[in-house]
Amino acid sequence: VKPLLPIVNSSEQFYLLKISAKKVKLYECYQHSITEIFVDDLVLKYIIRSNNYNNTDFFKEFDYEQYLTDIDKGIYSILKQKDVPLILAGISYVTDIYKKITLYTNINSSTITGNHDETDTLLLHETACLLLKSYFEKDKYEAKNMFKNYQHTEKVSDKIDEILPATIEGKVDKLLVKNQENKWGYLNYETREVEQLKEKKNGEICLLNRAVIHTILNGGQAFLVDEIPSSKKSIGAILRH
Repeated sequence: VKPLLPIVNSSEQFYLLKISAKKVKLYECYQHSITEIFVDDLVLKYIIRSNNYNNTDFFKEFDYEQYLTDIDKGIYSILKQKDVPLILAGISYVTDIYKKITLYTNINSSTITGNHDETDTLLLHETACLLLKSYFEKDKYEAKNMFKNYQHTEKVSDKIDEILPATIEGKVDKLLVKNQENKWGYLNYETREVEQLKEKKNGEICLLNRAVIHTILNGGQAFLVDEIPSSKKSIGAILRH
């Protein structure tokens, strides 16, 4: 179960806009998926409206600012109800102008620079996710800070025999589980008693996995971490009141 947590927690949405003088592509993205949003042909609309258009000289006298302003109107009509990051992919000259004229306020400061008319979409998505690493992990950072700030209060616990029964009863809001560790043992669902073993023998369950499952089933959040803040234990919980 624990290895699946990055996927379970990958609900943060963002958008990717690939833009050049000849192509405009908009994608709705999550950390593990990307889907193209088929917008109207905004490039063609601009060309048709332009008084300077002809087959040979149009791109020589290309008005990027007007072009991007027109493009942005179409993009903003789709994103105006959103407040999630928009990553731009294009040559720096184009993306710099777009950042200045756009009506959308949540443009990511980092861009995927270069001509990406022919770049593989999955590669662009992978690059965008790297730029948004802190965005994807903000809930984990907040949970770690909360655990540290509430240390030595009744709001947090790092004892598996307290935490596991609390997860069953829906009392855990946020769960921190140390990566690459397992705790084997038994759980009595009737008495809520937890028995820990030093190693797996026969028929035992991973107590950490069971805590993750019950936390998520009861509407809490669970995160893999390298260390539990201010604790040498393998698990930490922020409790609901």
